[in-house]
Amino acid sequence: MSPRAEGGTQAAPKPKSDRVPPKSLALARPHPANFERGTGEALVTYENEMRLCRKLGREIPDVLPSATLLIEGPAAVVESSVARHGNRELAGAFLAFLHSADGQRILVEWH
Repeated sequence: MSPRAEGGTQAAPKPKSDRVPPKSLALARPHPANFERGTGEALVTYENEMRLCRKLGREIPDVLPSATLLIEGPAAVVESSVARHGNRELAGAFLAFLHSADGQRILVEWH
């Protein structure tokens, strides 16, 4: 029992082995490659990640829920960034491309 459980005022410190090393935090991201390496028994991820796996020939069995959330990925030109890096024209052109017919076709194909 910890000192707090015995009526003390301070809990015992956690053993060092229970702490997650910072390098392991990268594995916390739900990514199909981690699942394929056997680091988990289930994977909860975005549908577009599963589509990309299939497109690349990697079959991972999946179950899609009947209802889900709409997650949008907005794009914007960040004024402080383009001012600092001097690439406002390039950033604006990329944003315009994303909204173009070709850009939308590519986004639909890969997402």
